[in-house]
Amino acid sequence: MKRGQSTLEYLVTYGWTFAAIVAVIGVLWYMGIFNPTTLVGTSENARGFTFNLLGQKYSDTQLTLAIGNTQGQLVNITAVKVDNHAGVLAPTSINPGASATLTITSVPSCGATGGRYFSIPVEITYQTSGGVANKKDSGTITGTCS
Repeated sequence: MKRGQSTLEYLVTYGWTFAAIVAVIGVLWYMGIFNPTTLVGTSENARGFTFNLLGQKYSDTQLTLAIGNTQGQLVNITAVKVDNHAGVLAPTSINPGASATLTITSVPSCGATGGRYFSIPVEITYQTSGGVANKKDSGTITGTCS
């Protein structure tokens, strides 16, 4: 008789523990902890660039990049490709150590709703004041759509 009671207590104890774990996981799921877009947050990330990414905003048809010149000389940005699509950009010159905001239009759609995660390759074509033309700087930008 004692064996049956201890077995039942053992199973009930583990049952309550299992129920508590399921409840905690359910609350975390409801709060969006397991949603990849909440793991990305609102910060941006750029891998592979020699330019310094200071900020970005990606909307339905426009990408805005704030970049800093880390080349050590004047650069003239002539073109930007977003996800292998040539975007429309006014040529922009950036002094060494300075920054500029690039607004690229006619880019692939980020999606109709904001908050969606994105990871896109971006290629910046520029020339330096030293006369080197058509230099390319490429990397991947990640974040959430706005």
